[in-house]
Amino acid sequence: MTLQNLKWAGAIVAGSFLLSFLGLYNGYPFVYPDTGSYVFSGFQGEVPIDRPITYGLFIRHSSMAESLFWVMYAQGFLTSLVIYFLLRQIYNAITPFGFIGLLLVLSACTSISFYTSFLTPDLFTPIFWASLAVLLFGNLSLRNLIVVTFLGWFALIMHSSTLVAAVVFTILLVVASLSGRFRAVIPFKKTLLVGALTLVGWLSVMSIHVAFKAPFAVQQAGPAFFLGRLNEIGLLKPHLEKACADGKNYPICKYKDQIPDDFLWGQDSPSRKDGGWVAHKSEYQDIIWNILTTPRDLKNFAIFAVNGTLMQLAYFRIEDTGPMREETPPYEAVKKYFPRELVSYKLAHQHHRNHFLDFSGLNTRQQYLFFGFILLLAGVWHPRLRRHMARPLPHMLIFCGIALLINAFVCSTFSTVVSRYQGRLLWLAILVELVAIIQIGMHWYAERQAQQKSI
Repeated sequence: MTLQNLKWAGAIVAGSFLLSFLGLYNGYPFVYPDTGSYVFSGFQGEVPIDRPITYGLFIRHSSMAESLFWVMYAQGFLTSLVIYFLLRQIYNAITPFGFIGLLLVLSACTSISFYTSFLTPDLFTPIFWASLAVLLFGNLSLRNLIVVTFLGWFALIMHSSTLVAAVVFTILLVVASLSGRFRAVIPFKKTLLVGALTLVGWLSVMSIHVAFKAPFAVQQAGPAFFLGRLNEIGLLKPHLEKACADGKNYPICKYKDQIPDDFLWGQDSPSRKDGGWVAHKSEYQDIIWNILTTPRDLKNFAIFAVNGTLMQLAYFRIEDTGPMREETPPYEAVKKYFPRELVSYKLAHQHHRNHFLDFSGLNTRQQYLFFGFILLLAGVWHPRLRRHMARPLPHMLIFCGIALLINAFVCSTFSTVVSRYQGRLLWLAILVELVAIIQIGMHWYAERQAQQKSI
């Protein structure tokens, strides 16, 4: 290994700890109500009905059953590694020192450190998209191609929303590939690589679930979640009024006048009263199909999908997770599997939030950088600005815009609008934006110097 390679290895490892700063400042990795479910599923080997087991297994093995801090460090390392591969493609002149500098700026101005320190699979969404960007626009050696493809696959299988987003993106790539101009930018063989990666990701998750004696599916509660979203946007109750009156013998008909706004989690939800989310899977699928094949309902659904996508696109602040104290799922998971860390867990700033944690400044800086990204994305179509950026940076900016849009569409349409769904991905777009600003500034400075010398 050369000295330069050693420097890069050190920078990537140092970056993993730097990206874990907020978790270290918090005194413990940040947790969410779902964190408990992930820990229990990984250690008990039980596939949840509403998500893949893969992130639970990642927690189990990366923690070594010793410490959840190790999960945070592992997430930091994977993030640092994928950023390295990305930067080597869009800013090849970067040095290990410059790499650390960019990570510092990202940590100070975006939510990247929060999501690196967050015990949910959210971080793997930007890792997947960053891997795709490198695969599509990079010029990789065989070794690096294998590593980046593995990174993309590993990130893909962690979250069901990422799997759906990958399908949407693959369809867009195939349609765009009908244009010869597009194929000049992204060869069709790379579109096939993305399609194969997506297919293998889906098959991997379903096969892992079968290995743990669960059905051959990514998640069993998908129809319940989608029905919950249809209820949120006001399409479920009117449809049931008509369908039940017309003689549809749905078991849910007896609850049609009592459906709460929160179909999934409400105490009076029909799914809680009548067997749970999976008990009426075929019934829910039939209702969803009938709604989406009714022209008026389909029109209203399309309107809400557009509105929801735009809302999610602009909703990315760091989410106030709140304290998770005694009798919450994360607390019980730590108590059972990491008892030596229970005191550290209880003393973490997250559980005394009003005194120690304030993300308002970070959210403000991230918001302004998002506006800057939108301006750059609009300006990238102008030849004068475009010539200041080396390839593949202009295409990478467009790619990040598409990634943000697809992520917003998938999450808001099939689940709900939540800030962390978009916040987890935004740092990737801002990273590309920062590199673009550096390149534009350097190119402009070089032109000014050349003009002065010619005078």
